[in-house]
Amino acid sequence: MIINKSAITALLCVAIATDLSAQRCENKKLAPKELLGDYEYKSQTTYTQLGTGDTIRIKTIVYSQYDYRIFVVGEKGLGKIHFNIIMPEKRFEPFVQNIVDKEITLYKKDKNGFLEYDENENPIPIGTTTIKDTLWGRQLITYEQPLFSSQASPTPYWEQTVTKTRLLIIEIIIPPKRRFFFGCIAVMVGRKPRTLPPTQNENLEY
Repeated sequence: MIINKSAITALLCVAIATDLSAQRCENKKLAPKELLGDYEYKSQTTYTQLGTGDTIRIKTIVYSQYDYRIFVVGEKGLGKIHFNIIMPEKRFEPFVQNIVDKEITLYKKDKNGFLEYDENENPIPIGTTTIKDTLWGRQLITYEQPLFSSQASPTPYWEQTVTKTRLLIIEIIIPPKRRFFFGCIAVMVGRKPRTLPPTQNENLEY
């Protein structure tokens, strides 16, 4: 097997550059103190760099028995950052796999619609007919349930008590600008142990 050293070197350079960019962004104070609250952000917050006009999706896991606060901030040159929080869902649905001809036996019935039997107590056949038989299968359907939109929310963050561990997708949208700018963003994922019993409106369940 021939190993392309140039390709490996290029991949390593990209990985190192990405890591250095994340470290550089992590050193910036992007999040205003008034948005932080009393949550812990170090374990799940993600830093990266984006340009105006970019849209990306980042996956994160929210764990049960924690209160969460999630928001996205970035450098001023990026302008107003929009973000959506989405919960991917899966379910099985029936579908028609095939329709086949099936031959069935017809049996003699009395005037009341009950089967008539012979001396051996077996139904009396009178002929056959063909019907259409539907064969059903199950298919996995995946879809996305929107949970939060920064453009529609009166608050700049999503805040919930999580009762079941779930995967979430955070979609970050940097609107285009006449003058291109490339800068840091932070996907702030804060959590703290649940302290109050959740109400129906606070629960994230599936």
